[in-house]
Amino acid sequence: MRKGQSTVRHKPEPMRRAMPAYAHSLHPHGFVFAATSNGAYPLSPPDPSQPIPAAEQAAWTAVGGVTGNKRGNRVPPGGTFTYTWKRSAGKRRPAPGSITTIPSVVE
Repeated sequence: MRKGQSTVRHKPEPMRRAMPAYAHSLHPHGFVFAATSNGAYPLSPPDPSQPIPAAEQAAWTAVGGVTGNKRGNRVPPGGTFTYTWKRSAGKRRPAPGSITTIPSVVE
């Protein structure tokens, strides 16, 4: 992937098969992203561009604390989430204080 390009990732099928009874998330390093695509619990707010469809409502309700819009930090079995990440266009590393450099205890 070249600098400045974006990538979109969906929760991959292998994760669903490996641990089908647990909620999952993806958290990138080396990318710039909106807080909604963080994937680190409990840092991801609800994503207003991803409402929970009726077919997935029961799965999202089961993980608790998720209503109305999906959250990328706890995608339930049977649920989907689309993460959007962009590689930094300039420097190889993100600027100090950017969302990708804030320490997290959930690694």
